[in-house]
Amino acid sequence: MVTDEQKRRLCRELCRGETLVRACQKAGMSEKTGRKWRGAGPLPGECREPRTWRTREDPFAEVWPELAELGRFSEGQLRTLQRRVREWRQVMARKLVYACLDADEEGALAVVVGDPQDPHRALD
Repeated sequence: MVTDEQKRRLCRELCRGETLVRACQKAGMSEKTGRKWRGAGPLPGECREPRTWRTREDPFAEVWPELAELGRFSEGQLRTLQRRVREWRQVMARKLVYACLDADEEGALAVVVGDPQDPHRALD
């Protein structure tokens, strides 16, 4: 994905007389990508169309009318609701973790969420 700044840098370097290979290196893109973007066309950010499709079902579809009524509260009340939701999520996460630990102590299978060797990678 080429950014607007990369295209600007590519064009600037080409105007200064740099070769395409050198200009692409300075802009941080491959020569093939530079060939595509070296024309005077629009910037990459102007070419992208906004995504309009949903990737999954809306979990709030049924309760949205109730949630939309939250607009009647003042800013401070909304912040209180956000704090309460955050606290509720923490409590639910603790319950989930302790349920897994209790199940493990009783000899049941433990739920493995990630790779113990690499905590940033989830198992397939």
